[in-house]
Formats: sequence, C-alpha cells, structure tokens
Amino acid sequence: MTSAGTDTADTGCEPGTLDCTCHADDTCNAGLVCASNRCTVDPLVTTSPVTSVSGGSGTDGTSTGSGSDGSTSVGPTECDPADGVENAACEEPSAPYCDPSGACVGCSSIACADVDAAAPLCDRESGRCVTCTAADTSACAGGTPICSDGACVPCTEHSQCGGGACNLASGECFGGDALWVDKGVAPSECAAADGSQNKPFCEIADALAVIPAATPTLVWVAPAAEAYAVQASIEAGRVVAIRSSGDGRPRLEVTDAEALVIGEGALALVDHLKIGYPATFRGALCLGGALWLDDSIVDHRKEIGVEGSGCELTLRRSLITSNLGGGIATSGGELHLENAFVVANGWASSAIGGLASEGGVIDLVYASVLGNEATGGVPASLVCSAETTGAITNSILLISGEGSSLGCDAIEVTQSAIDDPPTAAAERSNALIEGGLDGSWFVKPSSGDYHLKAGAMTPFEGLARWTTGQPPTDFDGQARPQVDGAPDFAGADVP
Repeated sequence: MTSAGTDTADTGCEPGTLDCTCHADDTCNAGLVCASNRCTVDPLVTTSPVTSVSGGSGTDGTSTGSGSDGSTSVGPTECDPADGVENAACEEPSAPYCDPSGACVGCSSIACADVDAAAPLCDRESGRCVTCTAADTSACAGGTPICSDGACVPCTEHSQCGGGACNLASGECFGGDALWVDKGVAPSECAAADGSQNKPFCEIADALAVIPAATPTLVWVAPAAEAYAVQASIEAGRVVAIRSSGDGRPRLEVTDAEALVIGEGALALVDHLKIGYPATFRGALCLGGALWLDDSIVDHRKEIGVEGSGCELTLRRSLITSNLGGGIATSGGELHLENAFVVANGWASSAIGGLASEGGVIDLVYASVLGNEATGGVPASLVCSAETTGAITNSILLISGEGSSLGCDAIEVTQSAIDDPPTAAAERSNALIEGGLDGSWFVKPSSGDYHLKAGAMTPFEGLARWTTGQPPTDFDGQARPQVDGAPDFAGADVP
C-alpha cells in the first residue's frame, strides 16, 4: 500500500485534497469523499468549499482563492440538490435542473423519469423533461392525441389526425371505421358498392345510411365531375366526419330537399364540401345536434344557406354567399364564426340578410359579414332577439349603402369595423364606417370576392388585436401575428 507520505513525495499531491490518492482508512478534506482511491467532490455537500491542487481560474472563468496550505478553494455551487432536482435557483430555461454536484443542467444530464413520471422524455432542444416529443408520441391518446410543445393536447384540425378525422367537440382522433364515396365510378358498379375503397358508394347518403349509432365514422368523398344529388342525412346520435378524399371540394347539389340534415344529438364534422344549386330549400339544416363546417362553401340556395334550431353551429374558414333567403339563421343553440365570410346573402324582400339569431349565443372572431341585404327596416348584417347574447371581435360587419346593419344591442362588439354601432360604449374600440363598405377595399365584391385588396388603404389594418386561443392563420392559411395584443387585420382575410 502506498503511504500518504509516499504520495506526497512522488506526486506533490497533498493527502486529503481534491484528486489526490486516498484509501479506505484515509480522510479526505471537508467537502470531499474517497471514491475509487481518489478524493472527489461529495455530491451531498454543495456549499462548503473544497480544495484543489493549485491556484488559478475556475472552469467558468471565476478566480479561485488560495488556502492556508497553499491549495485553492472552489466557490459555492449553482444550486442545492437538497432543494430538489427542479430547482428555483436554476433560472436558465435550457438548464432548469439541479444535478447532484450542484450544477444547473438540461434534461440530458438527468433521468427525466425519476423527476416526473408524467414527463419521462428529454427534449434536448429546450433542455426540459416533457411528456412527448416529435419522435415519441406514445403517451398521447384519447382526448389528447396530439403532441405540441412537449405536451399531449386535443386535436383541433382534421389534418392533425393523419388519415383520420378529428372529433372537434372532444379533441379525439378517429377514422379506423371509414367508408368511401365516389360518383365518378361507372353507374353499373353502384349496385355492388359496399363502401370500401375498391367498391365505393355512389352517393354520400348511401354511406350515411349504414353508419351505426355508437361508432364514430369517417366518410371519404371524392370530388367528381357530377354532383352528389341525394340528401345527406345524419341520424340522431351519430358522429360522422365527411371529408374530401382529393383536391377540391365535392359538390352536394340537392334540388328537392335540404342538402344536408343533422338530427337530434348527432355530430357532423364537414370538411371541404360545397353545398350549392338554386333550390328552394335550405343548404344545411341542423336540428338539435352539432355541425362543424370547415373550409366549406354554401352558396346559391333560394332559401337560407345554413339554419340551426337548438344546434351548435361552428364555421371555420368557410364561405356562405349568395343565398337568397339569407346567410345563417339560428333559434337557440350557439353560432360560432371563425375566419368566415358571410357575404352577399339575401335580397330586398328577404326576412334576413347575413345573420339572424332568435335567442342563444353568438360568437364571431375574425368574421367578414359584408354586402348582405334584407327587406326594409331589418338590420342586414346581424339581427337578433333581446334574448341573444355573445360577442363579436376582430370582425367586419358592413352593408352596401344606407340602411340598418346591426340589430343586437346585447352583443358586445370590440376591435371591429361596423357601420351601425349597437351602443355608444361599443364605439370606443371599434372603427365606425359611415356610409358602409367601399368596394375599392376588396378584390371583386361584384362577384362575391370580399378578400381585402393588397395595397389598398383600408380601415381594417391594425384594428384587430390577436390574443392567445384565436386562430393562428386567416381564411386562406396566411399567418396571423400570434403575439398577445399584436395589431392585426380585422375580418377573415389578411391581404
């Protein structure tokens, strides 16, 4: 065995100091422990100085002081492990954890599963322990199937669910049970159709007729040269997603009835569908269920475009236009518009123009309600009963020329362009547009295109204020500022 004296003589290393030889019966200096025959830093001691062989600068550039024995002492550590791995002393976002030596480190230097069983993975980019990563989403399921910033969250778009669909009401992905519809197949093949991809149904109605009540089902519909012509009715209690299986929107043109009907308690999730044809029936009718219209169009019906009774209606990035009976009407229930256009609906003799609500709740965010018309004395942008409540923000509601535009005194209107303020208080955060809309602000309003014209001097730029939870993009997918309080364009479009 090499004695302490021999160690000093042979190496110049003072026994008991940092990195010097030690043995089981030797004593290392305070703050050190004998491990593998060497004095090393004691991980359980974080504030006591330890001694090293010689003076100089520490590895972090700080100066170390000399001890009375000619050795040098290292300064206090960054954090105290006794206060926990997640340590308030570690303020750097990329190094939020305290390791046993008292250093603040990122997650790659610790065992995340030992810190938080609910966040067992290391996100090396941020340095934090997380529940999921882009490479490992195994923890994300049920009502939180999507990994976002290291956390499992509900789905909010169908595209997040791969080849499936998102139950936008619950946040779950589904699509294992799928049916296929394609009117482009030869008519002779329709009789033998079973709804598989190889033998698709020829009408949307055929697929809806075989969906059981307890099974959320995805219906893929192919855009075809010929429109689908049979009423699509979703029966009570069903959960159905109708999505386009190709480029463009399949056309649902029913001449002898409402084109789309949602029954009591049913949930219809419609994505990229065009409901049209000048029939004297409503485009979509929702009776006590829920209807989501994403990236869809309802146009040129001789009746109301979309009507709900005790229904939850949600329209995102959708266009309701040129429906002679009016744009959207609700009785009870809820109406949510987000990045939606409701334009050029109604005419001089129609009972409603753009929007009408008889009780219930209205919620408009980044909506463009423009150029709608109604019979004399009826507010043409929005009319509602005294029982209707809700809010309008970051939106545009204007009519062409003179007349009444808004008829909802109980609705809170903020950060919007309006031509008929419901209350004096509402004027404080809105732009009051006297004389209604100016066609030069828009691309081609005579053809129903109310996108904002690029470069045009409009009162809409900077009027809106984006806040967390509002849509990150506009009607066309163009980015919004995504910073709380940042100024933005009011309405559905960012030019």
